[in-house]
Amino acid sequence: MTQVHTITLSQASKLGGIPATYSERKTCPDACPMMDNGCYAAGGHVAIHWAAVSKHETGGSFAQSIKFIASTPAGSLGRWNIAGDLPGSGDKLDRAKVIRLAKANAKARAQWFTFTHYPVRAQDVRATTNPAQRRIIARHNRSVIRDAIKLGFAINVSANSPKHAAKLASMGFDVASVAPMDWIGTRKLEGGHIGVQCPATIKGRSTTCNTCRLCQNMGRISASKARVIPMFPAHGASKRKASAIAA
Repeated sequence: MTQVHTITLSQASKLGGIPATYSERKTCPDACPMMDNGCYAAGGHVAIHWAAVSKHETGGSFAQSIKFIASTPAGSLGRWNIAGDLPGSGDKLDRAKVIRLAKANAKARAQWFTFTHYPVRAQDVRATTNPAQRRIIARHNRSVIRDAIKLGFAINVSANSPKHAAKLASMGFDVASVAPMDWIGTRKLEGGHIGVQCPATIKGRSTTCNTCRLCQNMGRISASKARVIPMFPAHGASKRKASAIAA
């Protein structure tokens, strides 16, 4: 069972009042280097809500969350997971559940988006040290993500640093990345890709996910055909740990 807490209108200031979810902690893959080591969701109000979902004190079944997404008003933006990840186990995505999510979004004609740390490169797989198994898992995840995107579900592959982000973008994925906590503005990355500071993190700006929609904009190609990558400066109670990983 995958426990999911659904929110009709999120009160998170950066989201701008859009529908959102939390998925229980066990959905996070082994590949994420920030698990217990810099994860923004490990502190503050997000951690409190996430812990309740992970303990099955709040939320409901995955099937209920599918009905929730399918009922989203057409054209509206939604974020799958303020904390947590896509359904999966170890480092391997659950194809059936991810495709159900994508189909529910398509049925609603909504604009749900998410981020995933499930690995798309064999060298990023941590659940096993077997080279052949690593390749199989990474290939599987690439296939699942691409098939979900074809159905209109926006999935951003999560990167651990600007350098990592450029490598993932060069594989043809939409990417979002953590960045050192002093990251400001727009910078050119390896491979000609462009790292853009998340507008909602810029001081003095009132931008929200609902007004920006960059992370839902699939196929983010610049005029030079390089990928545009939203960068999230490390934040939260463990930001120094996350910033060290992103350096």
